[in-house]
Amino acid sequence: MQIDMLGLPGSGKSTIAGEIKKAYRSLGVKANDYLTLCCTALPGFRAALLIKMPTRIRNKGLQIMFRSTDTIFKHCLLFISANRKLNEHVLCSLDRKDNGEEAIMVVRWLYELFAQHNLIHSTIASDNYIIYDEGFLNRLITLYGYEDGVINKELIGEYIESIPRPDLVFYVDTEIENCIKRMKKRGYPKRLKGKSERDIEMILRNCRECAEYAIDNLKETGVTVHRIDNNCNRKVSLAAIKAIINEQAGLLHITADQLEG
Repeated sequence: MQIDMLGLPGSGKSTIAGEIKKAYRSLGVKANDYLTLCCTALPGFRAALLIKMPTRIRNKGLQIMFRSTDTIFKHCLLFISANRKLNEHVLCSLDRKDNGEEAIMVVRWLYELFAQHNLIHSTIASDNYIIYDEGFLNRLITLYGYEDGVINKELIGEYIESIPRPDLVFYVDTEIENCIKRMKKRGYPKRLKGKSERDIEMILRNCRECAEYAIDNLKETGVTVHRIDNNCNRKVSLAAIKAIINEQAGLLHITADQLEG
C-alpha cells in the first residue's frame, strides 16, 4: 500500500505523516515512512534507526547516509529503465528553469526518489504500508509550483499519469498564512531562502493551485484523497486522522497477513 502526502511547504506534512503511521500501527498494520524503509533495506544502516533524535534531523541524516552508497546509482538506473516517460518530465524541467543551480538541486531530489522508490518496492514485503511525505505526488509542487506565471495544467496532468500511482492520498490543507508562520519558526526551505514574504506568498499560491489540480486529477482516476485541516488545534487534526483511518480500516484490505507478529 502506497500512501502519498500532499501539501504546501510548511503545511505540516511530515508531522501529519508521523501521526498517520501511528494510527495505522495502532491497528496492527506494518506502516512506516519511506526513509526508514530505505534503511531497513540496507543492513549496514539499520542501527541508525535506533538513534533517538527529532524527526527532521533524523530524516536529513538518513538522506545523507543513502547518498553515500552506490545503491542510489544502481536503483536510479533500474527505475529509469522502467519509467522512461517520468524521466523525460524530470529532464524537461531543466529547460524551464533559469537558475541552473536550482535546476540541478530539483533533479537531484527526484533522482534520489527514483532510487529510494525502486529500492523499497524491490526489497520490502508487499504487506507494508509505505508513507511518502516527499513522494512523487508532492514533488509535482517542486517541479511546477515554483515557476513564474500561470501553472501548466497539461504538464501537471502528464506528470501525474507518469508517476507510480498512490493507493491513498492525504492532503494536508493549511492556509498560506499559517505555512509562512511555521516556516519563519523552523526555517525556510532552500528554494525560499532570501525571498521576500510577498514572493513567498505568490509561490505558495501557485503551489496550492498545483495541489488542487492534482487532487481533482487523482479523484477522476479513482484515487481516494483525504483532506486534513491542519489550521486548527492539533488535537482536532489528530482526531480527524484517527477517524479516517478507523473508518477506512475495513476498506483498505487490512488482513491477517498484514498484522505484525
